[in-house]
Amino acid sequence: MKRILIILLVALSMSSCATIFSGSKANVTLDSEVEGRATIVVEGRRYRNVAFPCKVKISRGFNETAVRVTVDGYASEVVVIKKEFNPIALLNLAEPFGWILDVATGAVTRPKYDYYWLEFVPKSY
Repeated sequence: MKRILIILLVALSMSSCATIFSGSKANVTLDSEVEGRATIVVEGRRYRNVAFPCKVKISRGFNETAVRVTVDGYASEVVVIKKEFNPIALLNLAEPFGWILDVATGAVTRPKYDYYWLEFVPKSY
């Protein structure tokens, strides 16, 4: 019985709810009425030949994330994804080790919005 209690306490002290439930990455949907294929650059990763709507993964964390979207014949668009507090992190309220892990992975934040509409302006040659 004592061994089971120790294992249970160790398991609880190593848990971090926001990291487990939310992960260290978040999906954001980008959409537009443009029918052309797009190139999307987010955090150094390049997605080519993408059709709208599309989902991209962004890192959670405290810094804003800039996403550059380029479509042939249109001016490039940059979307700045702001972050906010992730309420799931409150499940760690009594667990300091869980907070440390959630802060380290960025799971204490989430994108402010998970859907972004892009208005592209045609290039004038």
